[in-house]
Amino acid sequence: MQKMYTAQELEKQLWQVAYEPEAPFTLPLGPEIECFVYDNNRDPIDLTKYLELISEVPNVWDAGTDLGLNMLEIACEPQHTLGQYINSLHEVFYYLSKTEFSRDWLYQFSGTAKETIGRIHSPRYDAAIQALIQEYPENGKRVEECMTNYAAFQINVGVKQVGGVFSEQAKKLLYAFANWGPALCVYFESLADDVASKRLSDAYTFASEARGMKYMDWEFCNNLEEELFSVPQLLRQEPGDVYTYFGERPTTLSALHTGTIYWPCRPQGINDKMANRIEKRTLSAMTPVHSVRALRILNQLVTYVLDVQVQHLPVLTEKEWKSIQLKKNSFTVVREARDFLEMLPILL
Repeated sequence: MQKMYTAQELEKQLWQVAYEPEAPFTLPLGPEIECFVYDNNRDPIDLTKYLELISEVPNVWDAGTDLGLNMLEIACEPQHTLGQYINSLHEVFYYLSKTEFSRDWLYQFSGTAKETIGRIHSPRYDAAIQALIQEYPENGKRVEECMTNYAAFQINVGVKQVGGVFSEQAKKLLYAFANWGPALCVYFESLADDVASKRLSDAYTFASEARGMKYMDWEFCNNLEEELFSVPQLLRQEPGDVYTYFGERPTTLSALHTGTIYWPCRPQGINDKMANRIEKRTLSAMTPVHSVRALRILNQLVTYVLDVQVQHLPVLTEKEWKSIQLKKNSFTVVREARDFLEMLPILL
């Protein structure tokens, strides 16, 4: 049976990391937490009925739902220390444990949902789904299934102070986190007994080759601008809040919409110099206490990547990367992931 927790239980678990060293982050880190929500009968909850109340969650940048009706998404403000992040989590789950509408909810932190109840509807979401199906008829029809059944723990790395998303330092981070992503995902899934989740291998199979999950070598990342312009712009906005499939390559930076690019790591905030960031997308959803450990490790990796020349970074070959990403044998893949991560100068 999938593990589920009340907000009160999650808040108490955070005391396990209350005495983590007060580690300043090398670059600002903005975590995005996703999970599935159920009532005390373990039936999915339609969170759209509670959006106004969820939006009152304190000390976060945004709180609401993703495409799935019972998927909760909490995006934190940029965090500058591990202690700041732990305090943010305490405030979030203390609020959810004490507020009448949510105190009895059950939260499932897993890459794969126990059960879902469909998706939200909006002109933009509806058009994007139809556009993805039109662009990739072979598998695009799975977009609703994939986007509502799988949840992630995503981390935004602020790169303004190293020159923005197109700087060499930011491209190194993009390269390293795209390459190491499957190994880190499997490692954290193994800690949570969640290796059976199909999210890593299945979640973005609805997307075409240009915009989907892929192996990204240094040549790809070093030519980031060119690669971004090779991905067709998905939607065209027309008067009256109408969106239609566009399908042509963007010609200017202002036309780039990276939110519909599903690489293992992608640039975000390209047109906002204050919000330039690299978004790490491979980690499956994990409990708040596990996310603290993940952030500690990610900060170590950021420091390491910025200090090392790209040719000296340990990397997975495409064959090794795909072996871990596809997870055909759970026992083998955990060993492969751990063996690789032990090559990196981090404390697991």
